[in-house]
Amino acid sequence: MPEILAEALRLFDHYVDMPVAERARALKQLKVVRPDLHEALAALLAADKGAQVLDAAFPAIRTGKTADDAEARRAAADARLGTLLGPWRIEETLATGGMGTIYRASRADGQYRQQVALKCIRAELSSPPLIAAFLSERNNLAHLDHPHIAMLIDGGIEDDGHPWFAMRHVEGEPIDQWCDERHAGLRERIGLLLQLCDAVGYAHRKLVLHQDIKPSNLLVAGDGQLQVIDFGLSSMLDEGARARRIAVSYGHVAPEVYRGGEPSVAIDIHAVGMVMYRLLCGEAPFPMRLPHVAKAPLVPVPMEKLAANASGSTVRASGHATADALAAELAGDLSAIAAKCVAADPAERYTSADDIAKDLRSYLAQRPIALRRDEPFYRFDRFLRRNRALVVVVALAVCLFVSGAAFFAWKQQHARAEVAATETVSRLFESTMGTAVLSGLGETRFSSMDLIARTEGQLRLLDLKAQPRVLARALSVLAKNYAVLGEYDRARRLAEEASTLVQGTDGPQIENAAVLASLLNAEAKHAEAGEVAAKGLRDLGDAAGAQTASPRLRLLNELAIAQWGMTNRTAALSTLDSAVAFARKTGDTEAVAALLSMRGFWLSRLYRRARAEQDLDEAIALSKDRDPTTGNEARIALVRTLIAMDRLKEAVAVAESLLQSRRRTLGEHHPETGRAWILLAHGQFFTGKEKESIDSLARGEKIIAATYGTRHPEYADALWTESNIDSTLRGDRETGLAKAGEALRILEATLGDSHDMTMRAKLNVANKLAAMSEDPKRIHAFKKEAVTLYEDLLRLGEVQRLPQPEARLFYASLLLDRYEGGDPEKARKLLEQCARDADAYFGPGDSYRFTVRYVRAKLAYRNKDYAEAERLFEGLLADAKDMRRAVSANVMTHNALRYLAFSAVLSGRKGEARAYLQQAAAADEKAFGKDHRITLGIERLLDELERTGTIQEAEDNRARPSQGTPAVPAAKSAR
Repeated sequence: MPEILAEALRLFDHYVDMPVAERARALKQLKVVRPDLHEALAALLAADKGAQVLDAAFPAIRTGKTADDAEARRAAADARLGTLLGPWRIEETLATGGMGTIYRASRADGQYRQQVALKCIRAELSSPPLIAAFLSERNNLAHLDHPHIAMLIDGGIEDDGHPWFAMRHVEGEPIDQWCDERHAGLRERIGLLLQLCDAVGYAHRKLVLHQDIKPSNLLVAGDGQLQVIDFGLSSMLDEGARARRIAVSYGHVAPEVYRGGEPSVAIDIHAVGMVMYRLLCGEAPFPMRLPHVAKAPLVPVPMEKLAANASGSTVRASGHATADALAAELAGDLSAIAAKCVAADPAERYTSADDIAKDLRSYLAQRPIALRRDEPFYRFDRFLRRNRALVVVVALAVCLFVSGAAFFAWKQQHARAEVAATETVSRLFESTMGTAVLSGLGETRFSSMDLIARTEGQLRLLDLKAQPRVLARALSVLAKNYAVLGEYDRARRLAEEASTLVQGTDGPQIENAAVLASLLNAEAKHAEAGEVAAKGLRDLGDAAGAQTASPRLRLLNELAIAQWGMTNRTAALSTLDSAVAFARKTGDTEAVAALLSMRGFWLSRLYRRARAEQDLDEAIALSKDRDPTTGNEARIALVRTLIAMDRLKEAVAVAESLLQSRRRTLGEHHPETGRAWILLAHGQFFTGKEKESIDSLARGEKIIAATYGTRHPEYADALWTESNIDSTLRGDRETGLAKAGEALRILEATLGDSHDMTMRAKLNVANKLAAMSEDPKRIHAFKKEAVTLYEDLLRLGEVQRLPQPEARLFYASLLLDRYEGGDPEKARKLLEQCARDADAYFGPGDSYRFTVRYVRAKLAYRNKDYAEAERLFEGLLADAKDMRRAVSANVMTHNALRYLAFSAVLSGRKGEARAYLQQAAAADEKAFGKDHRITLGIERLLDELERTGTIQEAEDNRARPSQGTPAVPAAKSAR
């Protein structure tokens, strides 16, 4: 390929993506500096439109072929339409780029229905380097399997020797066009950037560099899900200097590429920054100059400056009223993040896409971004933004402290020296801390951390050696203020100093111990918190009276939390029992309600749900008309407990009462109202109320997304329910799995691996992976990943001393499926423990007991004990109507009938098999609808039985060697 043509080809993709007017200006500039390159590029652009063919544009560099030959080759390329490549029928041309043509193609071999985007090399441009790049793209895609990357599905070689491959077909628009047409707000645009960062970070962890990230390669579907496409310029990180770049998207690529730099993560980071600029302010960070013209490193223009001069159409597309409003929102964090991405020196950029995502999520959560955490003024500003209500509370508390600081609430102390010292400290707090907090209620920004530190410094200049109690009280107040700002380490040191000052005294020492224990628990330093709380309780001894009641309750509460955090569940519950008994004795009703709510939640996690229900009911009753916050938190725990007990109508009723309370007291748009809508959707889903569940979920999800963004744990909770609706009620397992995976990623990033919500989401993903069966080529990968998650859940359960019966049971069921890792013997052993779990944790009629029976029947079938399997499946079929979860009952009926049909086929009873399948089809259509995946699957089995006289899935079990495993002892409820 001639050098001038190769250089034009490198420019083609960038120019073909430009708007017409912008492309004309760029071509005009290129014509001045490089006339030869301009001629070649203009010919390529014209050929792309069909106005010319390549060889006709380059008579001086022909290789003996005529223009008619080129036209014939173009016609031959079009001749691919309607033909087959592998199992795929080419139906339509989707796009033609500088190096390849992409077609829409459909599966044509009758195995299953699927559409793909099929990519072929442009025949008229084929060359060894291009073919090598094409194969590299295919190989690199083979490493990737991510919900935001258009993954590789198939590949092969055309008859003429040219390679091709098929990818996930994406119906979407370029990311900038999608946002602008919908006037997407800033949070929605950042949400898409987070999806991009997740995809790019995943690719980098798989050692794949994209190297051509730009808006046209980032497609967004109607539901707002991003897909990264076109890995045509990608390379592997471990290739280093061996990776030969055959093209460059000028205007998007990092400056070191022009200097011949090796492929690196920094190149993709720069490209993400370029997309960020385009998406958030509508402009590039520096003038669009070709590398031949650029004389010096380009310094990025801050986004807010570009936004301030943005056109009216750009401002309107961003959802803002004025350019100044857009500029104000971009100034600060977002501008700093984007500028760091596109820094001229690769060493000054982010080191990973994950780091970009962390800062963007911090911005959405109004927390300090990593770039600016050392700025005290800035950190407190972030605190004020995300804790406005808390600031008001603290302000009132400090005002009360200041107004009563003449005595520091120590009316019993009349010593003149102590009173004088108290008055001195009072004036100090009034002149510093009081001013700081009050200022926070206005518009003036300030660094409260500086003011608290200055107060501490001035406090230490006072001569208070003879008044340790006064100093200890002051240090305790400072500790609480530091804790509010998240400075736990500093707060803890002050609390420890205050405790040392009042050793040997009673009241102040105990009060400081409670503060210190609370701070240590907040830092997850549970062992230290437990020691402090235990010592405080020992020091308190048998002292009685109103003054010691409150500190004793606080110390018992903190000790219980510390014990729970150290996974000492028995001790934690025993301590909490003592706290409840003491609160009842003192008549502190609000404390009793709060403690019962916490105990109810803990008991539920330990599967002691009957006792949990009693505690939560009492907490709700005690909180009525006194403490609605405690009552509503107890209602949330009660709804989840009732759902787990399959008492769904009661759960929905409690969820509805919670929603009414939230709407009445907090309004329609408060995030707590959003949480209540989502909780109600949970209950409605399990009762099979599809329309109501979808409506409730949509309302709650909208509120949570508007308040917290789409990377918050509460949004992940909404995705959890949405994934179940997609997978079960809508029959879309792919979408359900993608949303479940996204929820898990959010929770792992925000709450950690072992949080209750994270573990629940992990189980949800594992179950959906185990159920994936539509793509035969990926079944093993899906189930292998599910095995990893199940085993991780069982490991975490042992470490945390928390039961994991559902994970164990679903794992046993998976091991009986037809895939490479199936292990009936291991399933049998797990099932024995599941039978014990059923007796220990679940009452009669619970869906868990039904599932144990189902897996036992499945085990008999896999071991070819068809008579026993049929007996067990028939029993399940008869009892399924007694299941309290409508969705579970429908699925159980489907599975039992399906296996009964398989067993009948293998026993030579074709007529009975047909009857079972017909019964399943009728039940499925009634439960799920005529076009649901489950219903259609049964119809395919019926068709297969009529055509072939058998069912291949059943025959696969006949071919499987018998494991010869003994039957599993029945659970008590099943006998």
